[in-house]
Amino acid sequence: MTSSSKNSFGVLMLQMMVLSLLVNLQAEGQGLKVGFYEKSCPHAEKIVSDVIKEVMAVAPSLSGPLLRMHFHDCFIRGCDGSILLDSPTRQSEKYAPPNLSLRGFNIIDRVKLALEKACPGLVSCADIVALVARDVTVATKGPYWEVETGRRDGKVSLISDLANPVTGLPPFSSNITALKQSFALRGLSTKDLVVLSGGHTIGMSHCSSFESRLYNFTGKGDTDPTMDPNYIARLKLKCKPRDQTTLAELDPGSFKTFDDSYYKLVTKRRGLLESDAALLNDVETRAYLVQATSHGSTFFKDFGASMVNMGRIGVLTGSQGPLGQGIANAVGLALAEKHLAARYNKPDAEIVDHYTYCILGDGCQMEGISNEACSLAGHWGLGKLIAFYDDNHISVDKRFEALGWHIIWVKNGNTGYDEIRDAIKEAKTVTDKPTLIKVTTTIGFGSPNKANSYSVHGAALGAKEVDATRQNLGWPYEPFHVPDEVKKHWSRHTPDGAALEAEWNAKFSAYESKYPEDAAELKSIVTGVFPAGWEKALPELAGLPTMELIHKDGTHPTNTFIC
Repeated sequence: MTSSSKNSFGVLMLQMMVLSLLVNLQAEGQGLKVGFYEKSCPHAEKIVSDVIKEVMAVAPSLSGPLLRMHFHDCFIRGCDGSILLDSPTRQSEKYAPPNLSLRGFNIIDRVKLALEKACPGLVSCADIVALVARDVTVATKGPYWEVETGRRDGKVSLISDLANPVTGLPPFSSNITALKQSFALRGLSTKDLVVLSGGHTIGMSHCSSFESRLYNFTGKGDTDPTMDPNYIARLKLKCKPRDQTTLAELDPGSFKTFDDSYYKLVTKRRGLLESDAALLNDVETRAYLVQATSHGSTFFKDFGASMVNMGRIGVLTGSQGPLGQGIANAVGLALAEKHLAARYNKPDAEIVDHYTYCILGDGCQMEGISNEACSLAGHWGLGKLIAFYDDNHISVDKRFEALGWHIIWVKNGNTGYDEIRDAIKEAKTVTDKPTLIKVTTTIGFGSPNKANSYSVHGAALGAKEVDATRQNLGWPYEPFHVPDEVKKHWSRHTPDGAALEAEWNAKFSAYESKYPEDAAELKSIVTGVFPAGWEKALPELAGLPTMELIHKDGTHPTNTFIC
């Protein structure tokens, strides 16, 4: 591709990003839907339900841990099943202290095995965790709700994610302000907070989770004054100081039954955890406690709705993947371009000449794989790699400079179209380094009430705010509508693309006439079709011991070494 074809890339990219933002702001978790497996695995939900019924008949105490497994999964990296990933060095999420009380991983394995027998490779573990949470609730006489499915499984699980005071799980000792912030960060409302807390109506907690409330609340050997003294006395009979093994019922008397008695306990100052007691310290949460203990309680209905909301946090659907995957792939693509150019370009025929563009954000920068890939890009001098970093004021400039990158800063990424054009032009003048274009933007740009706030990070704006954003940006169109002027602007480049392709094909035809062997080899690489007789080029390991490799079909391969 010639350089003239790329001059408008930055403008087009920005326009399509804005268009995509406007038509997709409606909800986190796009791609999820009820009945996702209806055609591919029609009995999937029944299979999950049947296994859970069998388990609950003999081990009802697993209901609480299995319900909370979904919560713990969704709050770290989104609902991607990463809570299930194991680690030989015990460095995955499941080994973090807040997750050590979770049980039932073998039940998830049991469900997965049953699904694999019926529909191999179709139902994700992330969806299994969500379905199991619903089915254990139903099995303990709780509400039924339709579970949206279609999640893909994540591939990253780090114990360090839970140590982050902002993005980790809210501690048992959280006050109401911290709880509301944690839920808001994930796009959940204060109502979701108090409703989902009602899940504590089933299950148990380690004494160590609330020991300080009984013995040393302020470090002076005192008890928590917000907890009923009589309840403290009862708990002390079961939980001794420094007790790391004993479990206490979160909802004494009905911890195996999903009901509204949890709220009655909290209003009587008998919530087991500090986070339970904190619900009394906010007007909205306290009002819900009162409503949930009345005859007009809507708790069951609300719980299903809030579980659906939580199930949409940070999901991977369609072709989405783990953070860091994009920049790592971009480095690989840029390396391929440099290798092919070095191998096949001639002084009189430059047939491999294209750029690799990548967009990455703050989350991508936090991944180890990103740093490793970018280090390789700098070391290899991939001058045709241009990465656009959506900068929300987290400094990475010096790190990328140290990795051997050229840095350009676009200070107005919201509307600075000319700045973006100029940055791309500058990046192309630097041929011995990859370029990071730091584009400073306003998170939630255009939203009148949520722009530049943590509440819009990774969360849906909500229908009302989407409407307000459309009005604020002067975008009167219905959702998913592409205006004619945008279509025309986009389609006017179609002839340009066709002309450039024809130009390159003519160039390659001339190359093929002059360098037929190289052209044939490049064609083979691009198409993935090996030339006839390729297997004859494989070296025979004559004189070496036979390699007894057995294929799954029971056959023995030839004694050939393949790298």
